[in-house]
Amino acid sequence: MSLDTLKILPSKELTEITETIAGYTTVENLILGEGITKLADSLNAGVFSQGSIKTLKLPSTLTYIGERAFSANDIDTIISNATLPKGLAGFSKYNIIPETIEYIGEYAFQNNKLTGALIIGDINTLGNGAFESNESSELVIYNVNSIGEDCFQNNPNLEKV
Repeated sequence: MSLDTLKILPSKELTEITETIAGYTTVENLILGEGITKLADSLNAGVFSQGSIKTLKLPSTLTYIGERAFSANDIDTIISNATLPKGLAGFSKYNIIPETIEYIGEYAFQNNKLTGALIIGDINTLGNGAFESNESSELVIYNVNSIGEDCFQNNPNLEKV
């Protein structure tokens, strides 16, 4: 199955995504609509793992990103409505994880192609290997309570933390 853009809109019945629904497909742009709150953990594959997503738009309502949710894709850009924190202007490219997210599970963004600055703030937990094997050049982390082992391992372009 091949799609240029997949937009998932919430409904009264759909605010949490609990099953793999886009893994193993070729979707270049994934847009999660406002109202989606949770991407569940998965024992085998994440809800959007092992695809070809390049651009990911996260809603401001999202609070939980489960294990392996976006692992093994081609994500190089994360778009959100999050505001760039004061004092962080000047990045040529940045990916901001929305501050509404409280939990990012183990290996959630492992084996992607995130480039530029990765900005993560006001999150309770970053799981083991959450951003392992990406291409980020700078990392800004603030107000994070717990960072798992190897969270940023194998980011060969990482120059600043």
